[in-house]
Amino acid sequence: MHFDNAEYWHQLEEDCFHADEINRNNLLALMRDNKDTEIGKTYDFGTIDGIDEYRRRLPLSHYEPFRGYVDSMLEGKNNVLTVYPVENYCRTSGTEGIAKNIPVTSEAFRRYGNAVGYRQEEIINEFGGKRFMINTFRTDLSKESTKDLLLSESLFRYLYEEGSLDESHFAGGFKTLFSDSLGDRLFVKLWVGFAERDITVLESIFLYDLLIFFTYLEEFWEEVLSAMAKRRIPEGYKIPEDIRNYLLSLPVSNDRLNEVRTLCMGGAYGIAKKLWPGLKLVSGVSNRSYFTEDKTLRAYIGDAQYYYLAYCASECYMGAAVDDNDFNYVFMPRTAFYEFLPAEGGETTYLPLELELGKCYKPVITNFSGLYRYVMEDILRVQGFLGKSPIFEFIMRSSQTLNIAGEKMDIHLIEKAISELDDKNSISEWTIGIEHDTTPGRYFIAAVSSKGYVGFNTDISNKLDEKLSEYNPDYADLRQMDYIRRPQVLLMKPGTYGNVLKEIGLAGGHKKPNHVANNGFTYQLYRKWVEEA
Repeated sequence: MHFDNAEYWHQLEEDCFHADEINRNNLLALMRDNKDTEIGKTYDFGTIDGIDEYRRRLPLSHYEPFRGYVDSMLEGKNNVLTVYPVENYCRTSGTEGIAKNIPVTSEAFRRYGNAVGYRQEEIINEFGGKRFMINTFRTDLSKESTKDLLLSESLFRYLYEEGSLDESHFAGGFKTLFSDSLGDRLFVKLWVGFAERDITVLESIFLYDLLIFFTYLEEFWEEVLSAMAKRRIPEGYKIPEDIRNYLLSLPVSNDRLNEVRTLCMGGAYGIAKKLWPGLKLVSGVSNRSYFTEDKTLRAYIGDAQYYYLAYCASECYMGAAVDDNDFNYVFMPRTAFYEFLPAEGGETTYLPLELELGKCYKPVITNFSGLYRYVMEDILRVQGFLGKSPIFEFIMRSSQTLNIAGEKMDIHLIEKAISELDDKNSISEWTIGIEHDTTPGRYFIAAVSSKGYVGFNTDISNKLDEKLSEYNPDYADLRQMDYIRRPQVLLMKPGTYGNVLKEIGLAGGHKKPNHVANNGFTYQLYRKWVEEA
């Protein structure tokens, strides 16, 4: 199956105008196809003939009711939750820190289609050039599919197997796109980026990955260029022999090396459009929650269009970006049977056409991988409709609420406050937690300043306190009653901040921002960070 990009979007748009019918048909197909599975027999799927009966018979669920089923599937048992062949199990810790294994089937992949690549391919087809993916998918194409891949990794492998990826479109080819291990990935990717001038699309799974890439470029460009000029990779870098040989085989002229050196010596501001003059599009998952990081990334990127890729989770690809430079997504009708719960609570679900503009909801999905009436913990605000399918913006995870004395501070309010602080100190990365070892308690922010400032910053602390008081009246009242102390902001070096994330368990996986440390702050770590900063 090959995906034509214009045809892909046309089909998606057509689906949206028939979203209510497709949604109902998805459910009926799932009941019909899975009636002889274990769960299908438990709930007698074969006699469910409509949405109302389905809602009456199956309860709303989180992961735990499915855990036993999934465990038996992992042991090799078939026809448990789904009749469709399982391609992979995405492993995720979940919001409670309990490991979850989310099955993904071939039928789910078929329905996702080229959700992660049609806009990028559209740009390549129009302007030529190459896609530069700075992530690497941890699967060797010469081997069978590996368990525990992320959903994006599994989907890209599926697209490859379906013949829907053109290796010539990717800078560095498939050798640096699919690999069990590149070792020092950023070194490898920077080599590829320096070698290839004709890059039209710059992409990552999360846009935050690109921020990490450019901060690496800013610090290590001389070392990489030196290795390229000498045609020798220093032994200190953990790069497999086959990848070393592959990098050395990439053609690169002295003129290109000299050009890159001159550009990097001129500073990192706007460096992407200088290194790759034909750059048209930057893509990756993001939302307004990552505003601070995106703002910093734009200093490297310049005026290229942003495409915020998709709204997805390990459980399902749910939304496609509507327009460039826009955080709004439209639900893809064919990927699941969709219901929605009001964000403020309650057990009554609503169908897509029953949603109200401006209100917030949680998605409830019945997908093609074996999850039934599965409640997602994402809070989405309805922004409009494309045909009969809702357009929405991701607001936050419902679990991302901090609370010291009853103020119940939503993380998106904190993110808004930090994004509106004075630019003088240019906070580029940050994590917030509650310092529990003080009475009264207070919020503690560990942050990185792109200006290089280190230490406690009273000015930022005071302004943040003012903003939080403005956005949360309960916080303002509790502050006035001295039930909450003024927040503490500690600016750190990037290396120290990286150590902070590791120590509180927020490092690893894709380097997306992890703003809420929950209970990760302890008095001992707090004092250690102060000393290191």
